[in-house]
Amino acid sequence: MRHTTRIGAAVAGVALLAVVAGCGDAQPGQARPAGESGGSSATSTSAAGGERLAPPVSDPRDASGVAPCDLLKPEAATALGFTPPGQPLSDPSFKPCQWRGPNGASVSVFADTRREGLSEVYKQKSRYKDFRPVTLAGGHPAAYANVSDPEIECSIFAGVADSQAVVVRHLRPTGDRGNPCDKAKLVAEAVIAGLPAGK
Repeated sequence: MRHTTRIGAAVAGVALLAVVAGCGDAQPGQARPAGESGGSSATSTSAAGGERLAPPVSDPRDASGVAPCDLLKPEAATALGFTPPGQPLSDPSFKPCQWRGPNGASVSVFADTRREGLSEVYKQKSRYKDFRPVTLAGGHPAAYANVSDPEIECSIFAGVADSQAVVVRHLRPTGDRGNPCDKAKLVAEAVIAGLPAGK
């Protein structure tokens, strides 16, 4: 039963990241927010409203030219308990990369660089049971955003620049009772630290 729960959590997590990225349709069990039909519609609504919901990024970085599996540096992945190199996941629409750790642990990372950055998840925060703004090391704004209590896995959305965000989803090891959000936050901080400066 526990194994089945972990598989379900992993599948649901990847499907959720695809929807938030504005790519593809929601998978079974993942409801799309009312009025949202895809990434282009979300962008148009934001542009028309001219409203930025997330805190501004004072130290912008640029993830736009970084390959998905280069977002987390090998030395950072190793220090955090994951085995490099990362492996691209099969969904071609939002191109996440995954690093695996011991006892079923994994972390998936992708960059959303063509929309409204962290404001994208703020626009959809009503869909999350667990939505908690947090500040990362270096002052970058972020938010935990999970459709259920983050007992096994946790997703964090981090502002890289006002128009870019990095999304990290961590699935904790089997038998580990720790908070998966703690590791997700550390991975997000490591990703941002390794990115080049933005303009």
